[in-house]
Amino acid sequence: MSLGLVNGLRFSHVLAYSPGFMVWAAREGRPKVFVSHGTEDRILPIDRCSRRIVPLLEDGGYDVEYHEFTGGHVLRPELVAAATDLFLA
Repeated sequence: MSLGLVNGLRFSHVLAYSPGFMVWAAREGRPKVFVSHGTEDRILPIDRCSRRIVPLLEDGGYDVEYHEFTGGHVLRPELVAAATDLFLA
């Protein structure tokens, strides 16, 4: 997440699956952001992670597509497909 936002002029999109944190360094550009996170994630709890990160991104003017799903710290095939579709659009 942080790498993509800091280098936002080089990346058109940032795809983040269950992100845990974001470094608030100087950012450039406005890449589109895709975030998915499981509501039962015990590794990176959603309340301390994505539910805090996503509003900060939206308030910062980023176009964010956010998906919460029932489950833990996993990649859901349908969300990988959704992120790929966003990237290729």
